[in-house]
Amino acid sequence: MRNTGSSNPPQPTGQNVDVRVTVRPDRRSRRTPSLRTAEPGSGRDLPLFSAVDGAPKVRQRRAAQVFLRYAMLNPNVAAILDRLPGLGVDAWLVSGCLVQSIWNLRLGRSPQDSIADYDLIYCDPDPSWEAEDRIIRRAAALFGDLRAEIQIRNQTRVPLWYAAKFGCRFPPVRQARHAVLRYPARTTAIAVTRQPAGYAVYAPFGLSDAMRLRVRPNRRLPLADVYAAKTRRWQAAWPELQIEPWM
Repeated sequence: MRNTGSSNPPQPTGQNVDVRVTVRPDRRSRRTPSLRTAEPGSGRDLPLFSAVDGAPKVRQRRAAQVFLRYAMLNPNVAAILDRLPGLGVDAWLVSGCLVQSIWNLRLGRSPQDSIADYDLIYCDPDPSWEAEDRIIRRAAALFGDLRAEIQIRNQTRVPLWYAAKFGCRFPPVRQARHAVLRYPARTTAIAVTRQPAGYAVYAPFGLSDAMRLRVRPNRRLPLADVYAAKTRRWQAAWPELQIEPWM
């Protein structure tokens, strides 16, 4: 695949969000998160869709809380995150299903609208297809009742087939969440998982673009064609998106 991007790809900066947060359900329902959230102990609500990325951890945590509360209004996202520990691996829910849930809510649509699939990533040192297939079958049993297409991939195995499919090398990652650094859009480079103390949110390029319906390219890998195809599909489903071209 041709590299038509800049020779200086964007790097994660002070916008990086890598925090652990607790998102409590609304008191009126154990299933539906509140549409407003507050920093624990702050005594004040946060305005809707006002995530501000920045260096201070408190601001990152507030942004992540707002983002998660909205994403989890999609019942598939909420259910997948709730059950994720049952996979028995360090798995993360990533990319489109998270930001597209936000887009839908911003545009007054059902949070599940136009979401093609829900991507899960994890790292297993065993790169064999048999090992990955065991996790795929475990996921099928765990999420089989959901009306959602679940895609799960071992990131240790990805370098074995990536070049044949996309025309460029996928460098190995040691932690599954770091795979989002190679996604063609910075906006969807977001990973969320559930941990005993709450939720972990990893967004190396921040959360603001997702919250504000902006799509920006990530030129770390030469994926101009992939980015173009994805953004055409997204623009058709969400015409209100502001999409920055690859060049």
